[in-house]
This record gives sequence, structure tokens and C-alpha cells, in this order.
Amino acid sequence: MIVKLLGIFDILAGVLFLLLALNQTIPFYIIWIFMILLFAKGLFILSGEFILSPIDLVASIILLLSLFVTIPILLFYLFSFAMVVKGSFSFL
Repeated sequence: MIVKLLGIFDILAGVLFLLLALNQTIPFYIIWIFMILLFAKGLFILSGEFILSPIDLVASIILLLSLFVTIPILLFYLFSFAMVVKGSFSFL
């Protein structure tokens, strides 16, 4: 059950990255919430989940940087795809 909930969160994070790639205006607090939750999910790397947790950590850093500097659009598309695929595999 918790894996599917985290998968839904990954898919929503992928949608957030897609909206940022399309230059949509996202409220500041939504970016902060997703950044903090992705960072918390990325800390699963400490429990031995080494394969996919670094993606969450890097995604949270990208979200943090997107608040202050301009991030290349290709990077947003890349993380959008990665997060949606990662979330989709949670349902298998």
C-alpha cells in the first residue's frame, strides 16, 4: 500500500516537472512541499535502496535550484520522464 502511495507521489512529481518544463506558473509552496517530500524519500538510500533513491535526491535539488536559477528545459523533461516511469513501476 505504501509503495503505491509513493508511486502516486512520483507521478505527481513528474507532472510538476513537466509543468515547469512548459513554463507554467507553479505556486512557491507546492514546489517546496514536493522538494521536501522528494528529499525525504531520497533518504531511503540510507536503508540500502541504492538504485532509485538518488533520483529523488537529485530531483529535490533540481527543484530547489529552479526557485533561484534558470534550469535547462531538457533537464525538466528528463526528470519528468524519470519520475513518471519510476512511479509507474510502483504499480507492477
